[in-house]
Amino acid sequence: MSLAIEERFDQVRNLITIGKERGYLLYDEVNELLPSEVHSSDEIEEVLSAFERNGIAMYEDVASAEAAMAEAEAVEPEEPAEAEDNSDLDLTL
Repeated sequence: MSLAIEERFDQVRNLITIGKERGYLLYDEVNELLPSEVHSSDEIEEVLSAFERNGIAMYEDVASAEAAMAEAEAVEPEEPAEAEDNSDLDLTL
């Protein structure tokens, strides 16, 4: 069995690290940092799958990425923790 693409190339690991920290990658930075050894369509698909497995989206530019992330936050707002209702507990000893 062959190693996963992120295990074979430091550059792919670095891209995944950047993508996890920021939540996205830009096409230009992937093109710039992707090793020249990754050129077959199968390898490129493997890289894209690695990004997807790690929850990393890809965007054309920063403005597009920020807009998409803002939209995702608006659709899925964080739910505040609900206060526990203990009004029906009998605390007498």
